[in-house]
Amino acid sequence: MAYEQAVLPFAKFRPEQLIEGCQQNRPDNSHEPFCFELFRRAIVEKSEQCWSAIYQQYKNLVYGWILQFARTNVQIGDASSEEMVLDAFTAFWRAFTPEKLNNAERLASILAYLKSCAVTAVLQARRKAENIRLETAWDEEIIESDAVATQTRTGAESLVLHQLSADRLWTIVDHCCNDEKDRIVARLSLVANLKPRLILEQHPDLFANVAEIYALSRNLKNRLGRDAALRDLWGEFIL
Repeated sequence: MAYEQAVLPFAKFRPEQLIEGCQQNRPDNSHEPFCFELFRRAIVEKSEQCWSAIYQQYKNLVYGWILQFARTNVQIGDASSEEMVLDAFTAFWRAFTPEKLNNAERLASILAYLKSCAVTAVLQARRKAENIRLETAWDEEIIESDAVATQTRTGAESLVLHQLSADRLWTIVDHCCNDEKDRIVARLSLVANLKPRLILEQHPDLFANVAEIYALSRNLKNRLGRDAALRDLWGEFIL
């Protein structure tokens, strides 16, 4: 490939040169081959120095993605934004194999995968928080004294109602899913708004191609649109 030929000379550069070149974010994208070679050495050669450089270079970018998708700068459950950043990088390091690097057309392809890991980190934090939120709300209500409980019960009930609404929503979505493929598409496509290509990169063992993901997403949307329980739940929200 032309891009592979363009980055080939950078294989001779010292790590310090690559780091310096990657940090020079130029409008003409001439810095990209430096960054691409950093990723290659980190992924293929397992270079700790290059891994560290990548983390320092892109941690603020990943942090921004976390905040953008989470829509909050406070922690989700027990997970802080900084912890979700680490979770995103950990998932990337585990999943982005040399084979995926060979299929990456440009630096943007690598960063798109890293972004999908950031989205997944937020989703996982939300799922964990949702699993413990209802139990916590009831425990707090029992512990509080009668006087304080009277004041806090409105907030607790609101939290419980919010959780029940979320639980009901995902019960409906799960009912409309035929299998695990549908559930993954529901989470990553309908909620996280990931492109089918990125979903395929995350789950190459589950989906045959992008066309299959498009078809599953379209069919799931159609089933949700016809679901009477979902329409009833939506009616409760707007009343």
